[in-house]
Amino acid sequence: GKIYTLPYSCALIYRSCGAAVQIVMKHILYTLLLIMLSVSCTTADGDKRPSLAVTIEPYRFIVEAVAGNGLRATYRRSELVGGNQTFVETFSKPDEESQMRAKQLSAQGKTPLFFVKDKVFLGIIAVADVLREDSAYAISELKNMGLRVVMLTGDNEVTACAIGEQAGVDEVISGVLPDGKKTAVDALKEHGKVAMVGDGINDAPVLSRADIGIAMGGLGSDAAIEAADIVIMDDDIRKISKVMQISRKTMRIVKENIVFALGVKGLVLILGALGYASMWAAVFADVGVAFIAILNAMRAMK
Repeated sequence: GKIYTLPYSCALIYRSCGAAVQIVMKHILYTLLLIMLSVSCTTADGDKRPSLAVTIEPYRFIVEAVAGNGLRATYRRSELVGGNQTFVETFSKPDEESQMRAKQLSAQGKTPLFFVKDKVFLGIIAVADVLREDSAYAISELKNMGLRVVMLTGDNEVTACAIGEQAGVDEVISGVLPDGKKTAVDALKEHGKVAMVGDGINDAPVLSRADIGIAMGGLGSDAAIEAADIVIMDDDIRKISKVMQISRKTMRIVKENIVFALGVKGLVLILGALGYASMWAAVFADVGVAFIAILNAMRAMK
């Protein structure tokens, strides 16, 4: 079985699939088709469609998605299966060399996908999330603010830990299926407030379930954007820490104004009851406090 390494980008797969299938072998055409279809086999509610019929002249594929495991396609009388190792082994067991190679790819931060045609093992395609250059910086900024960063992923533990180490997150929760993200977020909420960052259709239900949902507005799905509380339009994840800084500063100013206003008004009220407060003290407690509070609130504009 040959091994092919591809960048794991939905947009890239859509753009490159049409050109790539013209120059690769026939069974690679099938595998690329499966990867492309895996992007579109999800409903707006985050559930996998049980089946999907796709017509490509002069071919016809019937594709069935198995949530969290892989895809099963029927082409004429041939059957092609692709997905994780556990799922594919129910149809045909890969040879030892391929299994060892898959472990090596996982250790490099790649996700090996196994493919079988008519119960004959074809090979592996390794897909890899390309870590953004600003990811490590953005995560370090959040950690410097005292936040705990957790990565939720459906990848296997070895691959997830390799990516998590590169990104510098505090904890990696791997092997999370689309419907398992809700459970993971609920477990995290037991330890405090949770802010969820995502951009996919599968992330939409979790974004609405978290205390704060943050979506990427550029490449993010419509479902994720609608479910999120905050949308970063240019997909710059470094702005997440900026959002946190703005919110903390705003809350600090609000608390300062509340304490100052109630404190001064309470003091003047007590002095007035005892007969020590003049009319000008009452004017200051009303107009003066409001004026000072407005000036203090203007700090949020900086």
